Amino acid sequence: MYTSGGLSVRDYWCRQSCGVCTAPPLSSPPPPPPRPPPSPCVDQLSYCADWKNSGYCDPTYTSGGLSVRDYWCRLTCGVCTAPPLSSPPPPPPRPPPSPCVDQLSYCADWKNNGYCDPMYTSGGLSVRDYWCRQSCGVCTAPPNAPFPPPLPGDALIGGCADPAASLLLHNQYRTRHGSPALGWNNTLAQQAKNWAANLALNNSCGLYHEGVAGENLYMASTSSQTSPLNCSRAVDAWYGEISLYKFTSTPYTDNTFSSIGHFTQVVWASTAQVGCGAVRGTNCYVVSCRYAPPGNIIGDSNFLANVLPPVSARRSLEVDVASVDDVLPTGSDSDGQVVITSVA
Repeated sequence: MYTSGGLSVRDYWCRQSCGVCTAPPLSSPPPPPPRPPPSPCVDQLSYCADWKNSGYCDPTYTSGGLSVRDYWCRLTCGVCTAPPLSSPPPPPPRPPPSPCVDQLSYCADWKNNGYCDPMYTSGGLSVRDYWCRQSCGVCTAPPNAPFPPPLPGDALIGGCADPAASLLLHNQYRTRHGSPALGWNNTLAQQAKNWAANLALNNSCGLYHEGVAGENLYMASTSSQTSPLNCSRAVDAWYGEISLYKFTSTPYTDNTFSSIGHFTQVVWASTAQVGCGAVRGTNCYVVSCRYAPPGNIIGDSNFLANVLPPVSARRSLEVDVASVDDVLPTGSDSDGQVVITSVA
């Protein structure tokens, strides 16, 4: 008989409590989502060691609602063990050692001052194992066996208009000083040509060395784009430095090397091979000749043994070189600068 708001208390407002009906059993809550896999065995914070020392690895401690032990500081709190560090990859193989030559002209001085000790470096590279291998005794230079000369009929490559005359002129000048004749090496000629091309085409015929031992460079100005690239002209200019050379008992000490280094390389007795290249630039051309084994080894004893005074008993140089006069330029080309050879 009781109502509220015109509706039965028993049959509307309070059906379950008044026993009018029976409520269905409550359904079970959904199971919790699966736990995420444990994080890697690392600490998430930089100060986990301090927290451990303060006792915060106890499982009751949390930070930001997450367990210090099981989340923030798993490694420090000993929940897990970090895997061993993987071994670093092996270093790349060492490059093969450079040829048994010194890379610098003053290696003998460095050796005398104790710089062959393995602790000394220059530019991040070992003095003993890189810059001065021969002087420091890391290796032994092979004997100066000459390269085989080109076979009869082989082309003398390199770009010179007169490679045979250039070789002949080298040897006629060397004969005057008692030095053995050189053989032509096409590998050296190709290397010389490549470097001459770099200077002529990329550097307006400005001269500087590639950094190899045994190299003479020459530049000539010319307004013609068709005149021959005469390498013998460069040989003639280099030998002209003889007028400045002092034939003394201490020649390396007494001479200014920047004035005579081309001449000494041309006549250096222990050099066995030469190859020359020439490339035309804009209103100029560059000649490069490379020598093996390289000359200009520093020290008075080396210069005494390899740069001998002219032999007066031999035919005069004027007669000796007459056969190549026709290939030496005599026209409108003007001499350019000559840069000193590398010393090694």
